[in-house]
Amino acid sequence: MGHCGLVRAPPPGASLYAIRVFGCGGGTGLTVQGIDWAMDPNGDTDLSDHLDVINMSLGSDFGTLANTTAQASDNAALAGVVVVASAGNAGDTYLLAVLLPPAVG
Repeated sequence: MGHCGLVRAPPPGASLYAIRVFGCGGGTGLTVQGIDWAMDPNGDTDLSDHLDVINMSLGSDFGTLANTTAQASDNAALAGVVVVASAGNAGDTYLLAVLLPPAVG
């Protein structure tokens, strides 16, 4: 929602994708598969068509560097994707991390 309640559209030529990784019960084991899909949307193993940005808001406590979601996020950033993730939404503290591709960071 933009200024004064106006809905802003994506820039010309941009595409937005909603990738649902949470089930009806709130938990998921599908975050890595969602990142994988964002890396290869047509499933042809050619990563040149990856999404440019992955923006995740995960309502859970903090993870670890060894977490598979963290590893998939790191791999996406290394492939050129800007990964934005917020975590810790389950309590009164939070973390916002932005992983930039090497050419950007």
